[in-house]
Amino acid sequence: MTLEDKVFEILRPINNPVTHLIRPKDIPGVSYHIIDRRPTLYGDGKPMREETSIQVDVWTSCGESQSIERRITQAMTTAGFKYTRQEDGVDTQAGIYQKTLVFYLEFKSEDYNE
Repeated sequence: MTLEDKVFEILRPINNPVTHLIRPKDIPGVSYHIIDRRPTLYGDGKPMREETSIQVDVWTSCGESQSIERRITQAMTTAGFKYTRQEDGVDTQAGIYQKTLVFYLEFKSEDYNE
């Protein structure tokens, strides 16, 4: 299973549309992508451990995303991710509010194959 597939499986039960890389057509919805992924420990010249940051965006029409945010944070932290930060944004042309949540995970390189 890839890391992207794993995150999708974690987010799917929140009962809102979930997409990878692009804003969902149905609002409220959730999108996610990997911000970075890099090796942190090598053995015999091969990566043994890696770390990644995942950005999860909550898209709503009126900024009322707290319930969705709580479900996402609970699901991601239960799966072993660490909550690191959040940011707010607004797409004024579309009238859509964006809440960005960022999570961190350190893992064995063999756990998630590309």
